[in-house]
Amino acid sequence: MDTHTFRQHVSEKDTKAEILNRLSDRFEGRKCHTMGSRLRLAAEGDDDALAEFQTLWDSPFFAEARKHSKSQDTLAGLVDLANFVIDEPAPVAIGEELVRRIDMTTQTRKVRIREPAKAGPAARARPNRGRGTRSRYVELKPEDEIESHSGWDRKFLEDADWSVATEEAAGIAEVLREDMSQKILDAMQAIPAASTTTGAIVAPGQANMLGFNDIVDMRQNMLAKYVRPNRMVINPLQTADLLKQEVFQDSLRYGDFVNKAEGYIGSLFGMDIYESAQMADGHVWMLDVRYTMLYGVRRYMLMERYEEVKDAESLYGVKISTRYDLKVGLGDYISRMEGA
Repeated sequence: MDTHTFRQHVSEKDTKAEILNRLSDRFEGRKCHTMGSRLRLAAEGDDDALAEFQTLWDSPFFAEARKHSKSQDTLAGLVDLANFVIDEPAPVAIGEELVRRIDMTTQTRKVRIREPAKAGPAARARPNRGRGTRSRYVELKPEDEIESHSGWDRKFLEDADWSVATEEAAGIAEVLREDMSQKILDAMQAIPAASTTTGAIVAPGQANMLGFNDIVDMRQNMLAKYVRPNRMVINPLQTADLLKQEVFQDSLRYGDFVNKAEGYIGSLFGMDIYESAQMADGHVWMLDVRYTMLYGVRRYMLMERYEEVKDAESLYGVKISTRYDLKVGLGDYISRMEGA
């Protein structure tokens, strides 16, 4: 089916446009602006957008997968698949919870960062006065890209039911989230130690396990620099250290520790606490997520078709990609304790 015929087919059936609009709403509601806007243009009959998505809809992956869709419609199948891709939980991938996400609709964007106001001694007019704030600008240019993909032969597609297809696609999304999370954690780890506040050293193992006083002291050091942390991230082994202590077991007094699918385990002192195996053993971070690192997103979880020939056999599937930029805002807004 050529682009013109496909456009006519979409315009002739209102249900097609309704599905496209509904799908674009789902993506835009999840801040997947790139794919959401392209779907919106396709629903309005834009030739370029229709040609772009025609290749996706006509790919053997969706052609086979739609046979198992309840509505027997490729676009409806794409809606269902998008839900699995975007909402797939990835407990290890907590990196995006530690950054300030900036959804970008342009190639570049300057973001204003305001340092905290501090009170200090002044002249005889008043005992104290506000020193004001100093602003700086960080320019985001999302030029880095990562993608995750997987392909299956036609026999697999013919024999697989819809649940298998969605599980496979969701697995691709999980890998992409974990890769992106690791890049965020690596970028934070690379912030020079001189620009971070200093806390107690937490060594791995039972002899020097993470304790309540360590967290109190670490937080106090940050407050002394006019930084109030709202995130804390630890390795699961340090989570075990905390949960063995009576002071953390009293959730009514000190917080609510509830295991959740996305690596969130509760809150303490106004900090949301996350655990991830991507954190090194003995490492504990506290930060103000608003200013530590900026995460510029130009394309988020974009689905495209994937085809290749391997060992003289054609493989069909999907690939999911993102286009982003990571920039340090203010290094003083993160504090690290790192064990030996």
